[in-house]
Amino acid sequence: MPPTRAVLLDLDGTLVDSLDDIALALGRALEEEGHPRPSRADVLGWVGHGARSLVARALAMAVDDARVAPVLARYLAGYARDPMPATRWMPGAEAFLEVLRGRGVAAVLCTNKPRAIADAVVEGFLGRARFAGVVAAGDVPQLKPHPAPVMAALALAGVSASEAWMVGDGPPDAIAARAASVRAAIYLRGYGAREAIAAAAPEATFEDFAALPALLGIPGTA
Repeated sequence: MPPTRAVLLDLDGTLVDSLDDIALALGRALEEEGHPRPSRADVLGWVGHGARSLVARALAMAVDDARVAPVLARYLAGYARDPMPATRWMPGAEAFLEVLRGRGVAAVLCTNKPRAIADAVVEGFLGRARFAGVVAAGDVPQLKPHPAPVMAALALAGVSASEAWMVGDGPPDAIAARAASVRAAIYLRGYGAREAIAAAAPEATFEDFAALPALLGIPGTA
């Protein structure tokens, strides 16, 4: 395989632990619309497929149900107002980004998080200079597990599929990567259930970001 020239990175559950912030914003939105707040464990089982899917799952409704819209609007507005009071780095993720930058490997964020909130986290927490680009919900018509976000991220990095890896924490990342002919490495300490990750059959899994550069074939780290 060609050397790895780009790494496409999921956000929630991969680079950052944002579950408490997501749960807080979702709980407030549901409560304001007359619904009970979900538990943190419930929210953990719902994340990963985009904001509309998250709200629909919380309401036990189809994603195209009209009743999802008002709760979704409240969730997005409330989350955007205060997107990261409890957000923190996943262990080793920040150091991994610095390895990529030091080795000249492009990092592109590829997330199902809405663009405005993703930008706020990048600007206020992750650091824009660490990324060659960001693909977020709304940038292309589809979300992961559709390959379109991965393909858009490849275009931002200016690399072919064979020169990149997708690093995420769940089946949507692995499935989207495979459909785009990109190899996937899935973080087993993120939000994805291990059984579902195994069923998605990524090329690699990992539990420690310190081992990831060598696993991905980052130049100078073998």
